[in-house]
This record gives sequence, structure tokens and C-alpha cells, in this order.
Amino acid sequence: MAFNHPINKALSPTHPPTHLLPQRGAGTPPAFKPIIGNALQYDLTELSGLDLLSSPTGPIAAGQAQAAKIWGADASWWLVNGSTVGIQAAILASITSPLDTIILARNSHLSAYNATILAGCRVSYVMPCTNNNINNNNNNNNNNNNNNNNNNNNNNNTLAHHVTPQALKSSILSTYQETGSYPKAVVIVSPTYYGVLSDIPSLAAVCEEFTDIALIVDEAHGAHLGLDDPRLPPSSIQLGADISVQSTHKVLGAMTQGSMMHYKERKDKRGRGRKGETRAAEGEKPSSGTGATAFPPPPPLLLNAERISTMLNVLQTSSPSYLLMASLDAAAAAVAQPGAFNECLEAAELARNGTMAMIDNYGYGALPHLTLLGKNTYSNSMIDPLRLTLLVDTDALNMTGYDMYDELESEYDIVAELAGVDCIVFAFGIGSTVRDGQSLVDALDRFMAKKKKNMMKGKKRRGISGNFAPTIQHNHYPAPPLPPIIKQTPREAVLFSRHETVPLSTSLGRTCAELLCPYPPGIPVLVPGEVVTIEAVQALQYAIQRGGRVTGSGCSSYLSGLGLESIKVCC
Repeated sequence: MAFNHPINKALSPTHPPTHLLPQRGAGTPPAFKPIIGNALQYDLTELSGLDLLSSPTGPIAAGQAQAAKIWGADASWWLVNGSTVGIQAAILASITSPLDTIILARNSHLSAYNATILAGCRVSYVMPCTNNNINNNNNNNNNNNNNNNNNNNNNNNTLAHHVTPQALKSSILSTYQETGSYPKAVVIVSPTYYGVLSDIPSLAAVCEEFTDIALIVDEAHGAHLGLDDPRLPPSSIQLGADISVQSTHKVLGAMTQGSMMHYKERKDKRGRGRKGETRAAEGEKPSSGTGATAFPPPPPLLLNAERISTMLNVLQTSSPSYLLMASLDAAAAAVAQPGAFNECLEAAELARNGTMAMIDNYGYGALPHLTLLGKNTYSNSMIDPLRLTLLVDTDALNMTGYDMYDELESEYDIVAELAGVDCIVFAFGIGSTVRDGQSLVDALDRFMAKKKKNMMKGKKRRGISGNFAPTIQHNHYPAPPLPPIIKQTPREAVLFSRHETVPLSTSLGRTCAELLCPYPPGIPVLVPGEVVTIEAVQALQYAIQRGGRVTGSGCSSYLSGLGLESIKVCC
């Protein structure tokens, strides 16, 4: 570790934080002492030898340089405001004018949407694949359509996954045709909450093919990617992204809120000329063949390490936690050790193989009650090896993913990472053991045995042979069409408009003033500045009625189980 400061308890500190007084750690509030112990003796401030996060030249600089070496970046930064601040700094560093446009994957984290409020820029969207078009992930040219028919009997079509190169190309062309300029950056999520990885090399090639568009990857769930273990897929930085933002605290053992941001200079990364400039100078047509507009000379890529540092200093706290930073440094040192991932990878592999064997053993035929995401859908390189997502057939099991989450916790002592209407997610990381993997398999086996027994009893009572007759009517997720009707930028809607909360019945046609996002699938239905449509309202009500939740800027416009009552709109 580069970040290692000796504690001299003989000193009499006359500086904040005052919980160091009268001796280091002794000033910890009594009610907090049983929880934190003596850890606050290391909760220091900008003392001599500890360096400054805003302008590091000592151990913080050394720790960040070591992180860049470990993750293969040209520059890395410790983030003490979580991955949120990294996403926001990356977007702010990519633009120079409110007239600039950012393309967001529609399943982007709330922090990306809030960044557009801070930036004041325009926003375009690219729709990720969902379960109903996931089997066409290698050649789907129509990913903006989220209402394709699903021929799979397991009707899980609510989860948002990866962005395809074809969808990104289409979004870039649409943005140029609508605004007359290229987007400055593209923000995608990889891996997703459900463990699906995007084809980063192809997406990076699209960004370079059209013009100098920065590729920003929200890699919050993928801090382990690209590290020194052949079983781990490469990271987005290794595959061509300009920036990746990772939540070190999610799987690598850092304190909650501890994250890192990595940057790779394009000229070193991709090793070839900017084709956008060459083609534009020759006045060629877009390679997709759609439209006849020739590309003008694109502006140079403005994103660089200096701009990123500037934006981080604008956004991050001036009083960073040195405990948190020490945990980031320690996490980096730990994952650099040989065999660091042996135990957790073995645990995840055991859980994955055991779960697949368990599902196959029950032999549900044409109506699988549980399906492991990735089986018969993706190659192993497209799935995060430390994350397991089970798709739940709510009709057959007569329960939702939320119900399964509660039952696994209350009856089998298994706490999942995430539950949705039609899914449940389990995550492994540094600290996970083989015993944890086996416990998950055993719990799922007992859970399914119980469900099968109950379903067989139900068949006998009803005199039913063959498939179990569902008692829950499942409807496909009614996603609103894209692109949305945009009346204002998010900044204009949130900061520069007056707001009122109106009954749902009178909200149609009004301009939404809050971000409303149902989980699942984690795709915002309404973003500030967009027009409230009947499809959007139906999608929000559906998620709530199925046991989901709606999150957003205000989160004040719904009652669980009763649907939406009101929406905040612009006056």
C-alpha cells in the first residue's frame, strides 16, 4: 500500500476532526463506539504526509498511479463520492456547450441523468436489448423497438441488457440528423445489474468510425474485470473505452462509497488514425447507408485527464474520508496478489454449475420455472462470472422474484443482491467462499423441491395433467415507445421551470419534472423534460402493481400496490 500513515498517539491534536481528542480515537461518540471500535483514530485530515485528493503529489498520487497500473489505464482517480461522481465528471468533461448532445443508454444510472441536469446539455438515447429481443443480440438492427413478440414460453421480457453496435450507430445518425452535430459522448452500462457485458470493441469502433465520440462505460459492477486471472473477462478500458467508472466497494472489499475512475488515451488505446476525420474530409456518406448527408469535419476529442481532474475537483467533497481512501488503496493491493480471485470464482462457478444441474434435474420441459440468464443465450464471454441471474416464470411458480427473495431470506438464510418482478440476482466477490456457493445451490434445490411438491398437490386437486395451470395472469411489460417526446432539456425542466404536482388523470400531455424509473427493468419511463404519455403511465402502474418500485428524483408520486396517484410536472 502506498497510503500508510503512522499514528502517533502521543501528539495532542488541535485540529479537526475533534473525535481524535483527547487522544486519537478517544473522542468517538459513545453510542458509536460499539459499532466502529477504534477505527476513527485513522479518520484523519490533510496532515503532513497524507497528501491532498484534489492535487495529489504524495501517497494519494502513488496509490492512484498503482491503480492505473493494475487496471491498465493511463490515469486513475480515487472517488469518495461513489461511482456517481465519476459518471458525472466524465460527462461534464466531455462537453463544452449546452448545445452539445450526450447519448445515454436508456438503462443508465440515475447519476448519468443528473449529470445532464448539471451540464445543461441535450440528450439522445439508445435502447438496450431486453429479454424479448436478447436472442438477436448479435444482429439486431431494431433495438429501439421494445415491443417485439417473445416466442419464449418463459415470458421474462422486462430486463434491460446490453447495447448493440447497430443500435448505437442508428442513435448517432439520428442525433446528427436531428441536431446537425455529433454527440460528444456515449454512456453505456456494462456489466449490467444482471451481469450482461456489452461488445465494447465494436461499440468503441462505432464511436471512432463516425467521429471522435468519447465512450464512457458505467462499469460499477465490474471492478474485477480485466484483473490478473484468465477466468475474468477483459475490462472496458482494455477493450477500447475512453473512461470506465467502477464501484470498488461492490466486489473488491473497499468501504461503501469507495470507487475508481480509469482513463485511457485514445491514441495509445486503439492504435489507428481517426477514420471519422479522413472520411469527413473526403465528404463520404455515413457507412450505414441511411441518409445522404455527408459528414463535416468533426471537432477533436476534448476529453483528457486534465479536464477529468478539473471536473472531479468541482464535484467531489473537499473533506474526503482518509479511511475510505485507505480502503481503496488496500483493495487495489489485495487484488494484485496472485490467486486473489480463486475462492470467489470457485464459489460462483460452483453456484452456476449447481444451479444449472438443479434446473435440468427438475426437467420442466417447455415451461421452465427458473432459467439461468446466459444459458443457451450468451457465450461465457458475455456474462459476468461473479453474477448469477435467475429468470422467474411467475405464471408457473405463482410468485414473483420479490416473493422468492423474501422466502430465500426468511426460510433459507440466503440474501440475494436484487429482486425484480421476473428475476432474482446473486452476486459474489472478494470474501465469497465455496461454502457460500454451495449454500445457495442447496437453498435453491430445497426451494424448488417445495414448489414442485406444492404444484403437484395443486394439479391433483384440479385434476390437471401436464403443465401447471397458472393463477397469476402475466402481461408483458408495457414499455413506452422510444424516442420519447422531448419538450425541454432535463436542466430546463428541473432547474428553470416552476413545478406542480397534479393528479394522474390530468397529467397526460404535460411535461414531466421528475425522473421516474421502475425496477425492474431499470429503464426510466419518464425523464425530466419529456411528455407524459398513456404508455408511460401504464408502464409505471404495471411495475407497482406487480410488486416493483419506482425510483427517481422525487419518488413522491406513487403508493405501492395502488399505482400512481400524482406526477410532478412543469407549469
